[in-house]
Amino acid sequence: MANADAIGEEFAAALAPGVRVVIADMTATTFCGSAGINMLIRAKKRAAASGAEIRLLLPRPNVLRVLKMQGVDAVLPVYHSLEAALAGAR
Repeated sequence: MANADAIGEEFAAALAPGVRVVIADMTATTFCGSAGINMLIRAKKRAAASGAEIRLLLPRPNVLRVLKMQGVDAVLPVYHSLEAALAGAR
C-alpha cells in the first residue's frame, strides 16, 4: 500500500514505445495487498494496450500464495527465476 503508486509510475516509465516485455522483479517483496494487486492489474491493462507483456519474477511462496488466492497468476505470468522470465517459459 505504501509504495504501490510509485511502482505504478515505474511500470508506466518502463512501458515506453517499442517495449514488448517488462519483467517485474518482486524478489524483495514480502507483502502484496490489495493496492499492490490493483496496481499490477492496471499495469497489465496498460501493457496490453501498448502490445507489451508483464512478467512477474516472484520466488517467494508467501507472496505468490496471496496472488494465487486473488487469481493474479491467471492474468499475469509468474516466474520463479530470472532465466525463466527472460525465456518466457513458465
